[in-house]
Amino acid sequence: QMEAPQGGSGDASADLTIDEAFKRAWTLHVKFEKHGESSSATTKTHGASDEDAGSETDSLQAEVMDRWRTVERMVARGAYFSSNETLDDVSTTSLRYLFIHYFMGEVSMKATGPESNLAALKRAEGYFTLYLLRLEKLQALDKAEREMVSRKDGTSVGLFQARGDLIARAIELSNYTKQIEALGVERDRLFLGDYRDEEDARECLILMLRTHVHGAFKELGLLRQEMELLEWRAKMEEEGRGIPKRVTHDITRAV
Repeated sequence: QMEAPQGGSGDASADLTIDEAFKRAWTLHVKFEKHGESSSATTKTHGASDEDAGSETDSLQAEVMDRWRTVERMVARGAYFSSNETLDDVSTTSLRYLFIHYFMGEVSMKATGPESNLAALKRAEGYFTLYLLRLEKLQALDKAEREMVSRKDGTSVGLFQARGDLIARAIELSNYTKQIEALGVERDRLFLGDYRDEEDARECLILMLRTHVHGAFKELGLLRQEMELLEWRAKMEEEGRGIPKRVTHDITRAV
């Protein structure tokens, strides 16, 4: 069984319920998302330095990761998902906890300072993989996805690369997105547990789990490309043919 990627001591919030800890983490996660959007716009508009923006981003990133680790530990201690359950057996409230590793993967990818390196990318890869493995155990993946996740040769999660597969999955993702929009339940209300119709909320969360499955496979592909480039740069440096970090950064962000 794959262990959760390590990194950080976590937030000691022993007196919080798991619902309170989740809401606390989610609220900061949203702030982190908005910070990323605003800092990018500020840098382009006002010419703020990448170093200043990166320092603030890394500080916020560390805090939100600590909060998600706290929730992750609480979920593990509470045994919210048993080995003989399927997704249908999971309560609507607990469905939210299935997103934790995906969110941690998202946050791990956004490091800009010392953590913006191969180790950070590998941690992100680990979190997206854990997200898929959890859903595989709950029988929430389709046959093709299960084959990609449960590789008999023990290798890492496979990726969809055939043109036909990619087209079919793009159509499927579009349909899920339209269904979510039709339900009209705001994302914040779902993750804060502030919804009126539990049936609609449950349907929406399950659809979102599916869209995030698509997202996880996509991010795994991008991460592996970026890690290959970083490993290539390290090899060039070892051979005395160093590539400027900025050049590699521009290449990886263009992938």
